[in-house]
Amino acid sequence: MNNHKKVTMLSLHHYCSERRVDFHYVADSFRKKGWEVIFVTTPLSPFSILSGDHRWKYIKISDLNKPIKIQENLIQYSYAPLYSPLSLTGNKLIDTISPLFFKLFQSRIPTNLKELIIDSDLFFQESNSGIILYDYLKKNHPDAKFVYRADDALETLHPHKKIIEYERKITPLVDLITVPSSSLYQRFRNGNVVLLHHGIKKELFSKENLKPLVYDNYQKNFVFIGIAHVDQSFLKTAGEEFPKYGFHVIGPLSLNEMPKNVISYGELPHLDTIPYLVHADVGLHILRTSVGLDTYSDSLKVIQYTWCKLPIIAPDGIPSNRKHFIRYSYDDKKSICDAVEKAAAFERDTIDTSDVRDWDEFTDVILNEVSL
Repeated sequence: MNNHKKVTMLSLHHYCSERRVDFHYVADSFRKKGWEVIFVTTPLSPFSILSGDHRWKYIKISDLNKPIKIQENLIQYSYAPLYSPLSLTGNKLIDTISPLFFKLFQSRIPTNLKELIIDSDLFFQESNSGIILYDYLKKNHPDAKFVYRADDALETLHPHKKIIEYERKITPLVDLITVPSSSLYQRFRNGNVVLLHHGIKKELFSKENLKPLVYDNYQKNFVFIGIAHVDQSFLKTAGEEFPKYGFHVIGPLSLNEMPKNVISYGELPHLDTIPYLVHADVGLHILRTSVGLDTYSDSLKVIQYTWCKLPIIAPDGIPSNRKHFIRYSYDDKKSICDAVEKAAAFERDTIDTSDVRDWDEFTDVILNEVSL
């Protein structure tokens, strides 16, 4: 192991968040490999506490813009200047003046953060508005490698259009872009892009996970895990037409009135969701959005469902070559019922899991690509 390398990871998320995403697991992987990890939460507006931003569950006001040691070789830094880049608000005046904050965000980085990242060997940037720090980072750290992990099309996050323009300008310049889907690969084909599906923490799925008691109430159990865009029309139709099947929805979602076999659990800690996956019969990838639907073909949820050998029900608009994808059309009762029946009868032993990596293998691909 190399004990003298440092990675600075820039993410919307806080390291201590219960919403575990790829950046959390990659941070852990770097630490296992002997790297020092600086986990920077950005962008984060101090005013977002007023809007109920879930990240404030893990952040104290007194911790803003300070390095906080979480574990050995892991420092959390919540970067929260007053002039963070704003998402589109719909207010013409605010949206017009918002780009004026970009230069401030790029140039007035706190001295303690500059000192913290000064000898970074690698910058690992999540797809969010924080990408506008690239010019500063490249200018002041010319020898460091810069990797852009484009998990999402920026449009799905509703950033200011100037940030999308900035992304298009700088992505041909970064050392490496990694994407989880073929659709996103095409978006970045003018850069050094690699198709790299999400990993999973396999040991969490292989340990003993007790079956949720509620599963015993149903002949088959279908599970959806996510934070947005669930197709409620599917849930209502499927619940009504298949009363002996359970449809389990995990995430911070507000559902309309549903049949009693559609069960909403709210948001659960990541570890608590694993038994619902391991003991399910079918995975629901029933997303409904008008922006970026095609980019969800190989989301982390899809990889987890695949590792658990779950047939996956998804709408027509999500492309995939995976043979265990089962399609339906929005608001089409017959196609929804057909999809449920096909998924319930699917031969799960035929599902191929050979291309599912763990997070250490995922990190190795990145390090090999940038020669670190």
